[in-house]
Parts: sequence; C-alpha cells; structure tokens
Amino acid sequence: MTKLCLCCNEDATTYHIYECKQTINGCNFTYDKYAKCNHIERLKPNCILTCKDENEMRLKIAELVNNGEQICGVCVSTLYAND
Repeated sequence: MTKLCLCCNEDATTYHIYECKQTINGCNFTYDKYAKCNHIERLKPNCILTCKDENEMRLKIAELVNNGEQICGVCVSTLYAND
C-alpha cells in the first residue's frame, strides 16, 4: 500500500511529500523520484515523517507548520485534492 514521506533534500530548506511504501524492513520510497508537486527530484533526502497515510500526514504537517517548518504548499494541496 502506498504511503507518504515528508522529506527535504540536503541542500534545501523546504520539505516535500514523496510516495513511499511500507515493507517488512521499514519504509522505502517508490520508484517515483519526484515530489507530489512534480517540482523537486528526490536526491539525498532527510525525512522527518515516513510511511504515513494521508490523514496522518495532514495532522503531522499542521503541527510542523505551526512549529515553523517550511512545507511545500503544492505538495500539501495534493493531500486535499481527493476530498
């Protein structure tokens, strides 16, 4: 089942949402190397949230934004596109 990860490339300050999948050994990225916004390619990511579903990701992102973290607005909007 596809899950979501919130990651930042080591040369950037804004976090983006990437697709990932839960495995027996933990959480791994899918083959899609681009963030949900399609603007950022995943390079050497530093992930602060891994393998969350859309609802969990919405809640965690709200907490992070309230704490001053920079999150890509286009990526966040994809969490609400299906509602």
